[in-house]
Amino acid sequence: MSDVLSNILKPLKELVGFDTQNPPRNLSKESEIFSYLSKSLPNFDIKLYDHDEGRVSFYAKRGSPKILFNVHIDTVPCGNLDDWEHSPHELQVHKETVSGLGSCDIKGAAACLIALSKIDTRDFALLFTTDEEGASGLCIKEFTKAGLAKEYDQVIVAEPTNCEAVIEHSGFVSVHMNFKGLAGHSSNTEALKLSATHHLVQWANSTLDYVKQEYADNTKARFNLGKITGGVKSNISAAEAYANWSARLDPGSDTEDFLEHVKALIPKAADVSWNASFYGPPLPTKEYDNSSTQRYIDKHRLIKGAAVGFWTEASLFNASGTPALVLGPGDIKQAHTANEWVRKDQLVKAYEIYELLSRP
Repeated sequence: MSDVLSNILKPLKELVGFDTQNPPRNLSKESEIFSYLSKSLPNFDIKLYDHDEGRVSFYAKRGSPKILFNVHIDTVPCGNLDDWEHSPHELQVHKETVSGLGSCDIKGAAACLIALSKIDTRDFALLFTTDEEGASGLCIKEFTKAGLAKEYDQVIVAEPTNCEAVIEHSGFVSVHMNFKGLAGHSSNTEALKLSATHHLVQWANSTLDYVKQEYADNTKARFNLGKITGGVKSNISAAEAYANWSARLDPGSDTEDFLEHVKALIPKAADVSWNASFYGPPLPTKEYDNSSTQRYIDKHRLIKGAAVGFWTEASLFNASGTPALVLGPGDIKQAHTANEWVRKDQLVKAYEIYELLSRP
């Protein structure tokens, strides 16, 4: 085993050992993982920000770097333990891979950066956050709101991209809708006109038609009616109905415009409450010029990856006016699965790229 890989696997074993599942996101400034990170970065100025509900930012800075590395250290839930061949929180080292919850998404990158921080005293900045998997984004939003991102010329957001530099990805929005109607006998035509389920279905049909016509039948806006419920039985008009849906919009799309169009399709007679529980803009955002990031990729001879369909917090930096790209070890297909794994050579490659990008 190479010295570089050995130096990466040591912190990765520790990081995987910490339970940072989101949900439930049982974290605070006092959680052991932050004590470990502080001890691992002894020569850094460290600030911890606790935004409640397990949303914690760990910001470590040494010197005056112009590049910020961002990694979320929360993971998805491990799921059914019977599907795992080993404990999710015990790193397993195999011939060509390592496995463990978060090893691919994306504690492997965090381990690379911790190992890299020890090779010398170069200027270095790290931002570890804990609310990415829960579709919150508050840690990054508060970081940019405080003006801290403006100190940096470029942000590198770690996600599994096979170590390719990605500067385009889909936006993501999740919406909850509650329809209120009139409960009544199904022979009552007035009750049928005010049925919550009828209004929901009318809206859903109109929205599916809209997406098909305006977004090439879900190829540019992947619209998903994830859950629909409502009503009591067939001979009673529905007093309540509920829909939870999401959409992923292509890079450069206007999410606000999409939401306004979809909202306008609600039947006029409907009584609806609407809550966009999560909104993540695409990368780049509609009017953002990411040419500076392209120049950065060219300057460092990075391999540019194609646009990806998953969402990342790079778009939150982008939306605040800070150039951001996505680059990390592993493949997204290896994430969010039992026996999650990442290739050893991907970890070493990410380390080498991060080393290049952080050079003075």
